[in-house]
Amino acid sequence: MPAADAARAAGVRVWALTGPAPNPLMAGSDESLCVEAPTGATVQELHLVAVHMVCAAFDAAVERGTRRDGDGRR
Repeated sequence: MPAADAARAAGVRVWALTGPAPNPLMAGSDESLCVEAPTGATVQELHLVAVHMVCAAFDAAVERGTRRDGDGRR
């Protein structure tokens, strides 16, 4: 929680990946992905999947912007 508190104090939006809700980190975050799973290991595996999905969406958005704004070459 100290990192989330420091970020909020600095005016930064806080996103969190957590285990089952409700929990203190979720409550102290602007946005959170709370994973309901039977073990901590499964929660971590699902967080990895979620991060990869965010990266794929970001890459797709960048690619769309490259095609729109440039000549399509990298």
